[in-house]
Amino acid sequence: MAKRFIETDIWKKRWWRNLPPKLKLFYIYLLTQCDHAGMWDVDIELAEFQIGMPLKDKEIKEHLGKHIKVIKEDKWFIKAFPSFQYNILNPNVKAHASVIKILDKYNCLQSVTNTYASVQDKSINKVKEKNMDVAILEVSEAIKKNIANRRIKFINEVNEFHKKYSKDMRIDFCNYWTEPNKSKTKLKFELEKTWDTQRRLSRWANNDFNNKKEDVSSSDLMLKKGYEVKKQLEEAKRNAASQEEVQKILQEGIK
Repeated sequence: MAKRFIETDIWKKRWWRNLPPKLKLFYIYLLTQCDHAGMWDVDIELAEFQIGMPLKDKEIKEHLGKHIKVIKEDKWFIKAFPSFQYNILNPNVKAHASVIKILDKYNCLQSVTNTYASVQDKSINKVKEKNMDVAILEVSEAIKKNIANRRIKFINEVNEFHKKYSKDMRIDFCNYWTEPNKSKTKLKFELEKTWDTQRRLSRWANNDFNNKKEDVSSSDLMLKKGYEVKKQLEEAKRNAASQEEVQKILQEGIK
């Protein structure tokens, strides 16, 4: 049995107080009868039977027009439903991905403010999703240019290879390549001259980058090598024969 959240403060809102009693009951009926994305298959006759009161299409649209979007004659969308039930919609959560797909199908995604791509993610540098589920998502044109959405698309592309590479490896790979630049306009992988996700994943796995605890830059690597050479020279110097020992060896060799 499905369960739904309801806002307890709804009784304090002016628009709700101004509703006729039967439309208040009808709105609660909609919240319990719509699908998990807030879509209701219109059946006024059944609604009248369930609430025990007659309903007219005209009065519904007059009083609830700002809260319901008529997609087509037999499909209505309860606008506030997704945001209140799910807070921020995240396509990497299976249930949310399904909701976003339905909303996008009926061009309703733009009317939902709390989407993963419309909210600035304070931890954009890190992939926090525990399961890294595969959720290949088609999104509306309105949010395709958003950096957070491009990051989501990149993660989804990486997740296509979930059978070949471990979850931990994919998370580390995404953490590294979705780091934004200073202006927060581009992700690290977008700054590369060429890019092929499958080849990059293969190289990452072959080089075992996951077991390297530090992200060593080329300059750091040169310093590290220089330090190692210096240590080798110092060790060779310590083990080298003294001048007296060299002379003794030479004298013995002459004899």
